[in-house]
Amino acid sequence: MGDKELPPLERANRLVREADRTRKTRKTAGQQEGRSEGDKGDKVAALMKAVALYEEAAALAHGVGAVATAPRLVSPSAGDKHAGTDKETVTGASVECAARYGAGVCLRKLGRLHDAVAAFEAAIALEAMGFNAGSRPGSRPGSMLENLAATHVRLKQHHEAQAAFKAAMALEPGNRKLEEGLHKAVVGFASKKTKSTPF
Repeated sequence: MGDKELPPLERANRLVREADRTRKTRKTAGQQEGRSEGDKGDKVAALMKAVALYEEAAALAHGVGAVATAPRLVSPSAGDKHAGTDKETVTGASVECAARYGAGVCLRKLGRLHDAVAAFEAAIALEAMGFNAGSRPGSRPGSMLENLAATHVRLKQHHEAQAAFKAAMALEPGNRKLEEGLHKAVVGFASKKTKSTPF
């Protein structure tokens, strides 16, 4: 099956994986960290195309309530109860959730942080209704909230980052990475408050 025959969500996922694989291959091969302008442009173009495909997938899936069997959204992880299958049952809302989340990741990589926040919030709203991106095998329950929090940190929106980290920690108690992220958001807020207070 050629790329053009794949659903938009799968084409977007493939683009992002290929862009990430190229970067990792370059690093493993010991090539210089500095990339050429062409490499950067290629990755930006791939991410922009992926965002457009994710948005197309979300628009197509929006309001589709019928359950369908579709190719897995991600590869099964070790211990996944569906590890032997390459199909999963999904709803339109779970495809929309996955598409919004994927768009958020790409938008953040592109530096379009406000758009990334909107995409993550849309995915989280769908996830809260029980449509968790096709049950993304191997994903953590708080990963969407963690990505939202990290994006708020980059925007220096520390109150929002703290709230998102705390919500993620409620889903994953004891997760050290989330605790460290919350600490950084609190420290960032404290330093911002100190810098803006005249003496």
